[in-house]
Amino acid sequence: MTIVKLQPGEVLKSCPFCGGEAALESVEEPVPSPYRGAGSWSVGCMTDEEGRCYGYQSLTTFARRSEAIAAWNRRAGEKE
Repeated sequence: MTIVKLQPGEVLKSCPFCGGEAALESVEEPVPSPYRGAGSWSVGCMTDEEGRCYGYQSLTTFARRSEAIAAWNRRAGEKE
């Protein structure tokens, strides 16, 4: 995984578990998936705290960076 800079207008909410800073990651797929293509995107918390933050590593990947950001920023109980 490679952490990438956010583009103008892209915003990541803080981690819903610990309040830490989040990062957008580019994930290189070893074998292209028919569903995601050769690469995909994920967002995770940057605060490892010795593996105690549940948001540290997101195992969910998305085909587009905008989808990964939208999924991370979605919170239960918030109106869209």
